[in-house]
Amino acid sequence: MSDFDPTPASAPKGSSASSSGSAGEVNWNDLPGLFRELGPVAVLAVAWTTLPPLALILILALLGPVSEWMRANEGLGLAAFLGFFAFGAGLGLSPTHALALLGGWTFGFARGSGFVLIGIALGSTIGFVFSKAVGRARIAALLARDRRGTAVREALIGRGALRTAGVVALLRVSPSSPFAVSNLIFGSSGTSFLPYLLGSVVGLMPRTLLVVSAGAAGAASGARDIVGLVKEGPGWLALVAGIALLVGSLMVVSALAQRALRELDLRPRAGGPN
Repeated sequence: MSDFDPTPASAPKGSSASSSGSAGEVNWNDLPGLFRELGPVAVLAVAWTTLPPLALILILALLGPVSEWMRANEGLGLAAFLGFFAFGAGLGLSPTHALALLGGWTFGFARGSGFVLIGIALGSTIGFVFSKAVGRARIAALLARDRRGTAVREALIGRGALRTAGVVALLRVSPSSPFAVSNLIFGSSGTSFLPYLLGSVVGLMPRTLLVVSAGAAGAASGARDIVGLVKEGPGWLALVAGIALLVGSLMVVSALAQRALRELDLRPRAGGPN
């Protein structure tokens, strides 16, 4: 049984009626109304979509010296990598794919894949706990008033642990879904932790392995960093072709996941979630 209270919660003080739309629907296009209703959670959501790209630029700029330091201080370097991955991704400060690239560049494909998946598990745990603490009341109230939100919530919490893990995995596959924002939805909807954790690791695994392999291949070329890879390695053309292949692979995996989600029965049930 989930610990989510299926009884629709009342909107927090200061919420706007304009964001509710017609009965059973939330007007997701009414951004001012949603911001007033969500309060600090809306600010976090904006930060979680704007800060990771800045962190990506920083990680790419420091890829060479940071990876060299972690290799030279293997035990401490690994601890620093896992700690930064856990809190950076879990608190929405850094994108998982940038950290996966760093892991592959530093540790190689085999070790890097294992370390990155551990980081994802730790980051998912921190993100789940943090999101549940800061956003559950407001997000739950919003989902309870929306037909589609109710359907997604029931798919996550009302039909068994394995199904929940499967839905989480399919939602995680899409690279367009920010890691921290997804954590907010999962943590606030009453999703059970273990299915959430399993689904997160499995769902993020395909793109994680692709990015780790790209990082490992870049380091194997002998380049010190991204700039060196372009100048001393295969050059811009090969780099662009590699990026295009990576993006194309992610798009194929994401399309398959979206197709599987559409085939799921997400219609709300009269009895509500168990």
